[in-house]
Amino acid sequence: MSMRDEILRVATELYTLRGYRGVSFNDIAEVLGITTTSIHYHFKNKVGLAKQALDEYAAGVEHEIRAIWTDQNTTLARKMQASLDFNRRSYFRFNRQGEEGRVWSLLSRFANELDAFPPEFRARIGAFRAEVQACARHGLEIATARGEYRAEVLRTDMSRMLAQSFLYAGYIARDGGNFEAVERNYRLVMDLLKRSYGTG
Repeated sequence: MSMRDEILRVATELYTLRGYRGVSFNDIAEVLGITTTSIHYHFKNKVGLAKQALDEYAAGVEHEIRAIWTDQNTTLARKMQASLDFNRRSYFRFNRQGEEGRVWSLLSRFANELDAFPPEFRARIGAFRAEVQACARHGLEIATARGEYRAEVLRTDMSRMLAQSFLYAGYIARDGGNFEAVERNYRLVMDLLKRSYGTG
């Protein structure tokens, strides 16, 4: 990795764990064994670094979600399972020592601190959420075309529910105390979808 990428990697992890206000350039420099001058050289200021971290993190997650939900060859149930697995990997990356309920998403962390950022942060997070919902809608369209669900499902808010299972998994885990709460929510959404609109 280049030094710029290393700075971004460490900043993203620290921001996710501590929030924007809880991380300084000194904290990042200490982890990497560099001076803060190097961070300023690559990112100028703290807002610039946070914006780049958010942009790259959001783009990476969007890429993963798009690949899951636009796959023409998997059932909706498999798409939901793949989304759940993605959340599980992220969760245990930041909760591996048993610290149940830690935030594991930079997007969720920054969404809770929007008052600290300029307006483009809100816009980027909003665009991310819209992209996840569009992907869920696309996945539902594929499932309907495959005959898994009746066509009227596309005239409901089910794609929003599917997207929210992914987008708000962090809050569900925090409020439920562990990742099992996320798994239960996924099962409930899929059960509701199947009972209401399933063809089998």
